[in-house]
Amino acid sequence: MRRGFTLVELLIVTMTLPFVVIVLDLLFSNLVRDIPRLSRVVQENTTVINMLERMRGDVDMAKGLPRSFGNHASGDKILLIEQAEGTVCYELREGEVVRFKVAEAGTRDESQTTIWSVPNSNVSWRVWERGGVTYAVEVSTSIRHKLRQKVQQKMSNSHVYFAGALGAIEKG
Repeated sequence: MRRGFTLVELLIVTMTLPFVVIVLDLLFSNLVRDIPRLSRVVQENTTVINMLERMRGDVDMAKGLPRSFGNHASGDKILLIEQAEGTVCYELREGEVVRFKVAEAGTRDESQTTIWSVPNSNVSWRVWERGGVTYAVEVSTSIRHKLRQKVQQKMSNSHVYFAGALGAIEKG
């Protein structure tokens, strides 16, 4: 019995080994590059979910969704939520969502401010109205994710939260 490799076996190994190394290098470099990027996307989505959970709690305790309060008016960038303890305001800014209480005089109560940093997120809301009464808010979110020079929308969601004004609509 002979021991060792033939010349043909050595040539086959030396021809295929570079291709295997190239494939493994591409796989490894993509893995090393994508894990931190995807981790940031998941982290931002977690921040958005925390903001939505807080907003849901505020809307659940709402007496109504006023169109204006003090010097604040509801719209694309501001959402007002009237509660028994006062009025809560959500404000969309560039790369963040800010929640604060509005004092009776219409001024901002800085002691109760929460800021969610969401630089790569799209957050929007729309207040639902029927018969002149606002009764729900629809919140749409997504995360902008850049992959190979293309911007994609990931983790798109739409949530509808009903306020305490729903009972007034059913009676009317």
